[in-house]
Amino acid sequence: FELMELGPGKGTLAYDVLTELRELNCLPLQMHFVETSQSLTQLQRQKMSEFSDLKCQWYTEIPHEPFCGIILANEFFDALPVHRVRFDEPFQEWYVKVTEHGSDWVLDQVSDPRLLQEMQTILELYGSSMSYPYDSEIHLAHDEKLLQISHILKEGLLLIIDYGFCGSMYYHPQRNTGTLMAHYQHTSSAEVLEQPGERDLSAHVDFTRLARKAFDLKLPLLGYTTQAQFL
Repeated sequence: FELMELGPGKGTLAYDVLTELRELNCLPLQMHFVETSQSLTQLQRQKMSEFSDLKCQWYTEIPHEPFCGIILANEFFDALPVHRVRFDEPFQEWYVKVTEHGSDWVLDQVSDPRLLQEMQTILELYGSSMSYPYDSEIHLAHDEKLLQISHILKEGLLLIIDYGFCGSMYYHPQRNTGTLMAHYQHTSSAEVLEQPGERDLSAHVDFTRLARKAFDLKLPLLGYTTQAQFL
């Protein structure tokens, strides 16, 4: 089998997994890393230098070649771009307005018909418990990544480890400002427009929607659990 990790960061998870597999005399035939950051790629290469007998390859995007094995996505989906929307009458979308004095949020019409369709579906599923206006996020970028994975994964599994909720908890009445957050030096803030380019942004994963989209791509759900239950 082979291993692939999406957005491996500093390479810590891959290093720990490979170390354990080596102890079990069960190293993969090849390790694949999908990473856009050159600086993080260098850190990953340094960690992989301890596995001199393992062939490693790096890509800046999910490759197109057929893949058999395990694809790891650890805190990958929560870092993908989102559309920030408002459930109200009518549906609206939040945009970032940039001026010489800085940036701020502004509301306008929804930019993509797919967003309107998603918002209508969410309203039908969870709208009875929402109080309006209700702000949240739509994860269209998840669909693109799942589609790419479905095209290459011929045999094996996709293991997703991430911050998120099932749909009913994602759209909980008290979560009416969404989940979009900024992270910097071990602190988190909802003021995501401050210090642009210096902080990491993330939005929690709606695992119900992710599972539904995967199922549509013939990627059936094998399991769903919390970290505490998994450990």
